[in-house]
This record gives sequence, structure tokens and C-alpha cells, in this order.
Amino acid sequence: MNVRWLLGNYLEPQWSLDAAQRREVHRIAHRKYLSRTTLFGLTAVWLVAILVSLKLFQSALGASLAMFGLGRVAAEFLSHAFIVVPLIVAGSWTFRFVYLRPIRRAMRDLGYNVCLKCGYWLKGLDDRTPSCPECGAVLPVAPAEHT
Repeated sequence: MNVRWLLGNYLEPQWSLDAAQRREVHRIAHRKYLSRTTLFGLTAVWLVAILVSLKLFQSALGASLAMFGLGRVAAEFLSHAFIVVPLIVAGSWTFRFVYLRPIRRAMRDLGYNVCLKCGYWLKGLDDRTPSCPECGAVLPVAPAEHT
């Protein structure tokens, strides 16, 4: 897992896009391929999971941590951290998979030749190449090469 996913940057570093190009890719991905309903539903599910987990496990985990000689405040803080941090990481992992395909499709719409399955930059490959050299996925017709 890459930390940039936690910050909402789902573009691969190998693509080396400037800020304006990244904004354009995200704009197209949101406009054409990601519905607001999907994003709202996924966000709501993760927020409910965090709140329910905190409610269910915080007191038990805090009491368990207090048995190790931690103060009440430290035990409460750690009980939050042990619940919230893994859920945030799991949430970012999930959002990564929700965003990957739309981001790659937006890249192709803008003329960047990337594999939709693995994100490999196909720049410079022969147009007759039938599959991605990285993952073996069958390639659709390549867009006009973007420089």
C-alpha cells in the first residue's frame, strides 16, 4: 500500500503529470465514471463502521489497556487509535479500488495510453501489441499518443 492513497492521490507516480493534468484527470473521472451515489454510499458505510466500532470496542479495549498500567487517558487514546487507524487504512484501500479504474479510463480519454487493468504506461509500444506487457490484459484500441 502506498501512503499517497490516504491523501486521495490515486495517480501512479510513473505517469509524472503536472498539477493541471492531475486535476483534469480527476475531473473527468468524477464527471464520467464515478457517481456521487457510489462515493456517498461508500463514505457513509466507512463512517458508520468507524462509529460503530468505536462504540462497541472502545470501552472493552480501553479497560484491557488500562490493565497494563496505562492511565485512563492514555488507554482511551490507544483504544481509539487501535480501532480508527486500521479502519482508515482499510477505507483508503477500498477507495483506491473504487478510484483506480475510473482514473485509468479518464487517462485514456485524455489520450494517455495506459493499461486499464494494471495502470502500466504503454507509451512507445507498437500499436499491434495485443496485450499489456506488465499484466497480460488484452489492450483496447490505443488512444492518440499524448505527449
